[in-house]
Parts: sequence; C-alpha cells; structure tokens
Amino acid sequence: MKKTEMKFVLGEPLQVARKGEQELIYNITLNAPTAKVRTHIIRLKKLFLKAITSVNTGQKESGAEAGEKENNDELKGAQIIALMYLSDVNVLEFHDLMKELVLSPGVAMLDDVKMTNHLYDQMDLDDTESLIGEYFASFLAPSLMRNLGN
Repeated sequence: MKKTEMKFVLGEPLQVARKGEQELIYNITLNAPTAKVRTHIIRLKKLFLKAITSVNTGQKESGAEAGEKENNDELKGAQIIALMYLSDVNVLEFHDLMKELVLSPGVAMLDDVKMTNHLYDQMDLDDTESLIGEYFASFLAPSLMRNLGN
C-alpha cells in the first residue's frame, strides 16, 4: 500500500503561539503530494534526474559497484541531499521548490498548526535538509525508481 503521510521529528523545536501562549513543537506531519501540486513534483523530479545523470557521467564505476547500487532499492533522505549537492543542478532551486511544496495547502502540519513561511524559515538548517530529503525519499523517489526499472 502506498504511503499517505509521514511524521518528521525536529531536532530543534519550533516555537508557536497557541491561545496566547508560546509552545514548542517537535513534530511535523507531512502528507503525500496530490495532483494539485504536480507542477512542483514534475520540476523536482526533473532536477533529481538531472542530478543522477550529472553525478553518473562524472563517475567511472566497475560493474560490481554498479550492480551493488542497483540492488539498493530504497533511497534515504540523506542520500538524496548528498546527491543534489554533488551534482551540477541548482541546489538552491531544489530547496526553494521543496519549500514551496511543503508550504502548499494540506501538505505540512505542526501538530494542529499549519506550516507557514515564517515557521519554515525558523527551522534549523539541518532539520530543513533532513525534512526535504526524507519527504523526497518517501513520496517522490519511489515512483521515479519504479519507472526507471528498479
């Protein structure tokens, strides 16, 4: 069955005002993307495929190394972020597109508080990179890998 949501635990909590009081939020619930955000999804997948191509053309692998990579059927968020940084693609564009996606209606909630631009910008950079890597690994990479024959 296809994953419909994921829970992300922040390393550094976000402070939100709720009912006049400040509260620390540690958990973000992220919902799977829908066709409503297809423009973001298509652009992100295209950047990711460009990154794979960029990195692969810059490497010379032995057959054994290539075979080992093909057997690893599940990408992790940290691998996705590393791949983006190692490639020739515009990493800032990738980050900005992921931010727009996460801020799209119905995608991210902090407990019962909607993720806002202000809250996103308050996130620790390590949390931001982990979140976008894990979101990509959970919802976007699996369909790409299936379509590529993995």
